[in-house]
Amino acid sequence: MNKLKISGLLYLIAGSIALMGIITAEAFYPSGLGYTTFTNEISDLGATKSPNSLIFQPSSGNKVPYHGIFSLLTFTSGGISAVLSYKIISAPFKYVGIFFGSISLVTWCAAVFAANIIISFVVMSGAERWLVYPIVLWITGFGGYLMNTKTTTIG
Repeated sequence: MNKLKISGLLYLIAGSIALMGIITAEAFYPSGLGYTTFTNEISDLGATKSPNSLIFQPSSGNKVPYHGIFSLLTFTSGGISAVLSYKIISAPFKYVGIFFGSISLVTWCAAVFAANIIISFVVMSGAERWLVYPIVLWITGFGGYLMNTKTTTIG
């Protein structure tokens, strides 16, 4: 197996783990705490926001300001990566990367610069999903693209 196919397999696994991890964490969220995709963000699966955190654990990762800084950095770099992938992949998948990356970046800009508008439209939990899911879907698709038996080189 060549390096592109191994890379593709790792991308596919990463995207699948992210998506299935979110679904599994939602299913195992303590029932008495009332997790819903409408009122809770994906980040709440690790721990809710301070000072009224519902889940306390050493691995909750909700340290202010680090969680916010690194999640915004992740969303930004994921969206940019998806958009810029058009340079190394062929149509029609290059348009999928541009589309998913643009959705994530536009949502990021709206959440950062016009939070009151986007929160009234899709609430913060929805906005976070509009940031995360396009990137996860692109990563999974990109992995499949790289594993394609006809793909011998990129570009």
